[in-house]
Amino acid sequence: MNCSETKRLIVLLESELDLREREILLKHLKQCDACRARWDEITAQQELLAEALRPEPARDLADRVIARLRRKND
Repeated sequence: MNCSETKRLIVLLESELDLREREILLKHLKQCDACRARWDEITAQQELLAEALRPEPARDLADRVIARLRRKND
């Protein structure tokens, strides 16, 4: 990846660009295979991180919610 724009992709991800700069970079992404490939890698990594950091609900959560709803309706 020899495109100088690849380093700006993190700034795009973090929404630190003004509207004009964002539009320019998004247009560039449509035209530059290297940046588009890097963008796909970055966003895939972000999704994996978000999934890994998402708390897992308690195994009995559904049962507890249903029991609480039943108690309120009684």
